[in-house]
Amino acid sequence: MILKDFNSISLSKKLIFINLIFLGLGWYLHDPFSLFVNDYRSAQAFLSREQSIDSIQIQLLSSEQNVLYEEILEINPQSKKDWNLKVNDFVFDSDLLKVSTLLDTIYELRNYTEIGSNKDGFGFQDETIHLNLSYQENDVLNFSISQEIPSGGGSYILVNSKVYLVPFQIRDLISVSDPYSFALKSIANLDFFQNVNSIIIKKEKYILDQQPEIYNYNLDQGIWTLNNLRISQENLSQLEQTIQSLQVWKADEFYTKQAVDWKLIPKISIQIANDKKQIKPIQLDCKFINAKSNYLCLKNNSFWMEIDRYSVEAFLKIFESKS
Repeated sequence: MILKDFNSISLSKKLIFINLIFLGLGWYLHDPFSLFVNDYRSAQAFLSREQSIDSIQIQLLSSEQNVLYEEILEINPQSKKDWNLKVNDFVFDSDLLKVSTLLDTIYELRNYTEIGSNKDGFGFQDETIHLNLSYQENDVLNFSISQEIPSGGGSYILVNSKVYLVPFQIRDLISVSDPYSFALKSIANLDFFQNVNSIIIKKEKYILDQQPEIYNYNLDQGIWTLNNLRISQENLSQLEQTIQSLQVWKADEFYTKQAVDWKLIPKISIQIANDKKQIKPIQLDCKFINAKSNYLCLKNNSFWMEIDRYSVEAFLKIFESKS
């Protein structure tokens, strides 16, 4: 009886000991009272999410510190949530997913692995990317991203004359060979197409056609019309195909200088309006240059987008039966 009680006590002590081990391990891993702070995520961020960024100036600098190109991301002053991209005084819609990814990465940069103030040997003597962040309207944070990549991954950044190692390859988020890396390749963001209330399409058959084919879709009080006539089920299907087709148009290249003599080529004009008043309509004038080329589309009378010819031709086939 006594032996049985002794074994039972020993077993209880063993169970208590094992439970204490697991409790200690769980305490260490979850750290409910932040007693263990020796890791990257708990280190001091260079910029907290409460310090809302409203402008990002991105510069590619040569080894002589000359600006090779510059692009500026800015919060759209009208919508307060969308971002515009400025390159050489031209304004582009930005790829919101790319901007969001860059912002998330910037907010995750932390003062954890400080290398020191000597930047020699970390690639800052070569081409670097320089970011100038404006937040809360007047405050600014500057940092540079080295071309050198640590053997274990990550990036070297230069903040306040000190070199830090961060576990993100930031240069992968910014194409150093493309000054339009954050420009939206599509003609509009998807939410724009979800609120379309007008599409006007004009197709010239000949140069400076005086009587182009016109498809004027208009939404008024929940009713769609085509050329001022209430839309039929067949034409409603055509409208849905039109919107879906326009969503897949993507720019292979951007141009800010006129590449051809537009007066000698028939064009397709497309105007798309959104029911949200703060969003300006989109105007596209597209021309097919030759059999080996894509279409060039002038957007909002500002810059050119080179659009894959097969995407445009798939769009035009929707209207072939009425051509």
